[in-house]
Amino acid sequence: MKKILFMALILCFVLSVPIAAFAEAMFNENGTTATINHSPSVLSEYKTSKNVEVYVTSAQQSYAATADHLNGNRVFGAASGDSVIKWAAKQKGQHADDAGLNPGSTSDSSAFSGWSQL
Repeated sequence: MKKILFMALILCFVLSVPIAAFAEAMFNENGTTATINHSPSVLSEYKTSKNVEVYVTSAQQSYAATADHLNGNRVFGAASGDSVIKWAAKQKGQHADDAGLNPGSTSDSSAFSGWSQL
């Protein structure tokens, strides 16, 4: 239940942040924001909980987002074209980007093909 609420909060954040026509952003507990195609100052105030990482890709009117915890064994993802949350297995001790599970430049539900549905 906590994971579902966590992902719902992440989606609310994704929908409320203005991101450029095509952009990628990754956030962590240190307040580190890695961004492409927009100013990091737009999102510099955002920090996640300890050991949590969020990755967001957007393009015009679509987005794909993943969230995971370093000590967890799943990555959760959602896209603007889907009404479901999907998940994929990962090893504990690595984030989604280390496991190659971030959507990259894909900003729709095709980023999660092959993932399981909650």
